Amino acid sequence: MRFRRSTGRAARPGVAALEFAIVCPILFLIFLGMVEIGRAVMVSGSVTSAARGAARAGAVTGGSYSALTAAATASLTSAGLPSGAATVTVTVNGVTVSDDASFQAAALPGATVAVTVSVPYGRVSWLPGGVTLFLSGNRTISGGCALTKEA
Repeated sequence: MRFRRSTGRAARPGVAALEFAIVCPILFLIFLGMVEIGRAVMVSGSVTSAARGAARAGAVTGGSYSALTAAATASLTSAGLPSGAATVTVTVNGVTVSDDASFQAAALPGATVAVTVSVPYGRVSWLPGGVTLFLSGNRTISGGCALTKEA
């Protein structure tokens, strides 16, 4: 009795499992990268929106530094981002201000109120803190807006 070797699927039962074992980690890494880069883009939009809201709070008549920082914090909190990790930088006509008195002195009608909000990427990443596969953990995501102070 002679045995013939089959050339069909039955002769190679483990090939599909081997191919899956090789391709699956690559596909998972691509998927994880898409999720993490998407998260960074979403955070960038939220940070820019916070800067826009803060600049608006400072540019309106009666706007103050306290109202400006409160608007940025509220916007970040509503987006689910850690507002304590954010850095809010306010400049009026190119001069950095850090309290209500200096803001009121510099923010005269027609002055440019610029706000920059920055958040360290490591604080908003969904990956554990030490994992830097896609973006560096010490990278900063920031957004800004400049408006003219109203009369």
